[in-house]
Amino acid sequence: MAPQSWRFLWPSSLAALAAWTLALIWSHLAGLAARQRWRAAGRTPGRPPSVSLAAGHRLTCVVTGASSGLGWALSRALFAAGHHVVLACPDPARGAAALQALRAVPEPSEPLVGGGSADFEPLDLRDPDSVREFCSRLPGLIPRGSASSLELRGQPPPGRPPLGLLVLNAACMPACEAWCPAAGASADFAANCLGHALLVELLLARARPEQSVRRDALVLNVTSFTHRCVRRSEAGQLRRALRGGRLAGFAPPQAYHVSKWAALVLQGELHRRRAALGLQDYQLLHVDPGAVDSALVRHWPAALRGAFPALLRPLRLAASPVRAAARVLEASSADVGGEGGEGAAPAGGRYVFAPQGGRAALRPAALARCPRERERLWQACRALRAWGPGHPARAGAPLQVAEKENRSPVQ
Repeated sequence: MAPQSWRFLWPSSLAALAAWTLALIWSHLAGLAARQRWRAAGRTPGRPPSVSLAAGHRLTCVVTGASSGLGWALSRALFAAGHHVVLACPDPARGAAALQALRAVPEPSEPLVGGGSADFEPLDLRDPDSVREFCSRLPGLIPRGSASSLELRGQPPPGRPPLGLLVLNAACMPACEAWCPAAGASADFAANCLGHALLVELLLARARPEQSVRRDALVLNVTSFTHRCVRRSEAGQLRRALRGGRLAGFAPPQAYHVSKWAALVLQGELHRRRAALGLQDYQLLHVDPGAVDSALVRHWPAALRGAFPALLRPLRLAASPVRAAARVLEASSADVGGEGGEGAAPAGGRYVFAPQGGRAALRPAALARCPRERERLWQACRALRAWGPGHPARAGAPLQVAEKENRSPVQ
């Protein structure tokens, strides 16, 4: 057994994994029911906010966690569709290997203008300075001859296409919490939540060159059904740890589902507050890919790592990274039905459960929708070192929450 893997066998860990299984089954059933109700009612489907990924628009697509698993599969699909893909991951060796592997992707039958191309840029989401350096090198600012820039198809295009898609995919589930001084939080929370929030805020700041980001840019937040397992006590435990500058003391699965809940809430708050923070207008879509058979569980004990997929695969509740990537991209352009699927996209983004064909819009968990909990988490995160004076959007005015909402009890 790998060091510290036994932590996944704690009673609290096993209880969390059992709750994950129930949340996954509920999500599948709720998504299927939402689609059936939508069809039976004969409603006109809404259309999720997105840029077109295959209709003649060549975009720069940034994918975090692109060296393996779902991130790699998403990068490959976007590359094959003719887009310019920026592979963002912390390990230079793995990033370079992933970049070279894209050469094996066959030419698309109907490529977009210029064909697919790719760069690798190092990005450590646990380190706010790494995030800032990454953003300074992106579209319109990447030196053509930089060592980290490698074109894969013939001659480089006359210019980088504008940033049109930002895929927040990177995630980790370590066997134990580790403190990250640069972020003022645990390393896994910084990687799963804080780093992505800082990335969005820096890339979409209005101060960037106009040509570098499309006006209808889409932020695709790869979320998780596990956020439904977070209890109010765990949310409070997280806030106290962030304010006290210490580890929260979660069991490994708890730390993961709390971080995914926090990422869902924080991305939604950034979208709601985009004008006050000086960000350009953009579209936000939370896409839940369901259970994906990836390296995310590499720290689990071998027996547990084998048993969990063996339970889910016969029920068709687990998908390969390639299949999950197809569902995620479909969710970014398919018509949406179900809860919240009609009309204009809500502030804070729409939540889609992708395994139901990319068309099942569900509501996030009640705790993720509670205004009081959202405000508390926002304030706790903004006080961290990752949001220090060096952050250009620090002075943005906070969103004023209605007094009635502040007095309402937590749902």
